[in-house]
Amino acid sequence: VRAATYPLAHRLCVQTEDIGQWFRSRLRIDPAVIPNPVETGSSPEARQPRSNGRRTVVGLGRLEPQKSYGLLIDAFAAVSADHPEWDLIIHGEGSEREALEARVRALSLENRVFLPGVTADSYGELRQADLFVHTARYEGYPNAVIEACSVGVCVIALDAPGATREI
Repeated sequence: VRAATYPLAHRLCVQTEDIGQWFRSRLRIDPAVIPNPVETGSSPEARQPRSNGRRTVVGLGRLEPQKSYGLLIDAFAAVSADHPEWDLIIHGEGSEREALEARVRALSLENRVFLPGVTADSYGELRQADLFVHTARYEGYPNAVIEACSVGVCVIALDAPGATREI
């Protein structure tokens, strides 16, 4: 369908140069590359440490297999004894909630790993984070990574298919 309909368009817009290259090589179309917008007005100076004095690793996204939050919890568990001042907070909802909660209990990390659900203020949560970790196995365009970068939070991300590498 793409091969038949996309050449009829006046202009196509894509989010990354990698996606643009795919259109150029496969469909011989030169698209406009326009990344998703990100809120401005935030700056690293606007960072706000948590009032409880704890350091935090934050994840934001759907609690679905694609996001690999089980991997993040396991990685946190592997280093948590050496870093007792750190907590892990994963914001989101999804089909893996029960399994992730069970994993946290099995690792005895109920006081260090938190799954508070969806947040209405992702920028506020990121401003309080010390580290943002993105463990998605694939991602079209990870807005959470851009949001974290926009507030000056250090980002660790899997090198997975999608726009994460380009960002």
